[in-house]
Amino acid sequence: MAIRGVLIRVLLYVASAALLLVYMMLQGSQYDWMEPTSLAKNIEDNSKNRDVIRVTTVFIALIMQFMIAIYLSRKEAIVSVAIVTTIFYLYW
Repeated sequence: MAIRGVLIRVLLYVASAALLLVYMMLQGSQYDWMEPTSLAKNIEDNSKNRDVIRVTTVFIALIMQFMIAIYLSRKEAIVSVAIVTTIFYLYW
């Protein structure tokens, strides 16, 4: 039972952190972390692919927050909501 709880906790935190990193990397008008290659040109062709990915990331992150609130303790849920809210505020 304890191993299952630890695995759920680790999976939720890793997924949440990965979503927040994707959200932060897609912020801004250009990719600062990527050299201008043919892939970046395809993404930057005004087709709004980045906006779709960001909105999807926000939606999945909110689902992850809901799952954290259900499966983990109240203190962990409040701390994770504060972290997600701060990141969304800073990178919106």
